[in-house]
Amino acid sequence: MYRRPRRALPLVVGVLVVVLLAVYGIDRVLVAFVGVGPLSVFRVPLPVVRDGWIAGGERQAAIEAAEEFTSTLAPTGATTAAKATFSTCSEGSNSWKRQDGYRLSCVAGLITYQGWSGDFATTRDQVRAALTATCSGPEPVLADITPHQGSIGSEAYSCGSGIEVWANFGTSNGLVVTDPAIRASQDDGFTRQITGPSADEIIEALATYQWFVVLDVHKTYYQDQP
Repeated sequence: MYRRPRRALPLVVGVLVVVLLAVYGIDRVLVAFVGVGPLSVFRVPLPVVRDGWIAGGERQAAIEAAEEFTSTLAPTGATTAAKATFSTCSEGSNSWKRQDGYRLSCVAGLITYQGWSGDFATTRDQVRAALTATCSGPEPVLADITPHQGSIGSEAYSCGSGIEVWANFGTSNGLVVTDPAIRASQDDGFTRQITGPSADEIIEALATYQWFVVLDVHKTYYQDQP
C-alpha cells in the first residue's frame, strides 16, 4: 500500500517553534518598555513568594539573621512585651526607564515590642547606644523629645550583612491599632505576619508599661530575574 511521506509533523513543529520565538520576542520587547509581557502570567505570584512557598529558605534565613541581631540589642531597663515575625514583597521595575535587576524584592525579619516605666531617656539612650555601636545611622535624626501619645516616628539604621533596623519609640498612652508602631507587623495585603500576637494583644501587652520601643530588624532578599 502506498503511504504519503509524513511531512505534516515537521511542518507543525516548525510553525510552533516560530510562534514561540515570536511570542518570546514580543514578551522581551514589552518587558523592556513597560515592564510586563504576555509570558508574565506564568511567573510565580507575589503572595507565593511572600508566604514562603517559593524562596522559603531565603525568608527563613533573613528571619534567623534578624533574631540573632536582635539578641544583641536588649536594653537593661526594658522587658520584651511581644514579638512578631513577618515577610513582605514588592515588584521590581524592569523597563527601558528603570532596571532593578530583580522581579521581587522581599523583606523578612523580627519585630520586638519592648516596654519600661520610669525615666524615658535613660532606656532610649541605651537602645541608641547599642545600635550605633554596630550600625550607621540613624536616619533621620529625631529630636530628643518625650512622647505624649503613641509613637514618635522611626529611626533607621544600617547594620551590615544586609541587616537594617527601624527603632520607633513611644508611650502606651493613647496607643491605637492604626499607629505605625503597631501596624508594622500586621497583615495588610502586602505584609504577612508569620508569628506573633494581634494588634489588640500588642497594645494590651504594652499597656503594662509607660514607654516602649519597637525594634523592627529585617533583611532583604530577591526572587526571580526579569
